[in-house]
Amino acid sequence: AICGVDKAHPIAAAGPDIFDSVDFLSSSRLSQLETPWPRNQELPREAVRVPSADDLVLSVSHAWNYQSHPDPLGNESTVIQGLAEQAVAVHRPIGEASLFYDFLSVTQRPFRAVQEERTEEQQQH
Repeated sequence: AICGVDKAHPIAAAGPDIFDSVDFLSSSRLSQLETPWPRNQELPREAVRVPSADDLVLSVSHAWNYQSHPDPLGNESTVIQGLAEQAVAVHRPIGEASLFYDFLSVTQRPFRAVQEERTEEQQQH
């Protein structure tokens, strides 16, 4: 394949079910998410993608100031979007930029009374 098309991203080496357990988001979709960012299981599925070999995969890790949501006021989301944009500008990937951000990438417990608990299957991943 030319330019890595149809080749797996190195993150696929983490195991055969990595993309069943972890979602990666198109960084270009971050600005379209509601504030506060939704839990993984409430994300629009079109925002989730499987990274290819040509993609830049970004991982965000930071302390949570609140127990049930990492950024309930939306202050961090603006910073994260800006950093993702800077990374794309610097690294200029052939493909897209995909983001791992735990709250968006793996299923979460409810932070609002109207939200459902994680399913048994979700809890196993």
